[in-house]
Amino acid sequence: MLAARERSSYLKDIFFIDISQLSKIDRQILVERHLISPGLAEGKDQHQGILLDEQELVSVMVNEEDHLRLQAMQSGLQLQEVWALVDKFDDEFSRLLEYSFSEKLGYLTACPSNVGTGLRISVLIHLPALVLTREIEKVLRAITQVGMTVRGFYGEGTEVLGNFFQISNQKAQKYWATFFKYLTRSPWAKAKNRLSDH
Repeated sequence: MLAARERSSYLKDIFFIDISQLSKIDRQILVERHLISPGLAEGKDQHQGILLDEQELVSVMVNEEDHLRLQAMQSGLQLQEVWALVDKFDDEFSRLLEYSFSEKLGYLTACPSNVGTGLRISVLIHLPALVLTREIEKVLRAITQVGMTVRGFYGEGTEVLGNFFQISNQKAQKYWATFFKYLTRSPWAKAKNRLSDH
């Protein structure tokens, strides 16, 4: 991984942080900034780390659940911009590294639910009114019926905090395109586009 970074002019400015060298508080800061998962913060393997760009827009978790997990976060409904960032990094890594790929199954990952595209698109959304009116359970049931899942504030295995819910596609293979299309064409996205045009 580090050798691949050295061979790339695009990746040369990202830096590597060895999780085993960080204090518990430093790891927690990275979790709170959504740069690493709580699982990676536990750092049980000495060969775990994070590649991070200077602006902290893109982070690449190394040897978390899978060998690589590329992630990017932006505020607002900037899914296409975030996708463009991750796509650039992925193109560069796939040029330098060999990904495990099956013609039948797609990309092979450690977690079976990620096999296929390996892509998970998530939005962190604040829903206090639905919680206060006690409509949230109805909405969450509807979300799961269309192939999406709801996670806590810091992702899988974490709890909802401050009425923030993370909504994601459930199966990387099947639903990500629909989810992405819905979010970029939703009333929220249309309203945002109308506001940004003025």
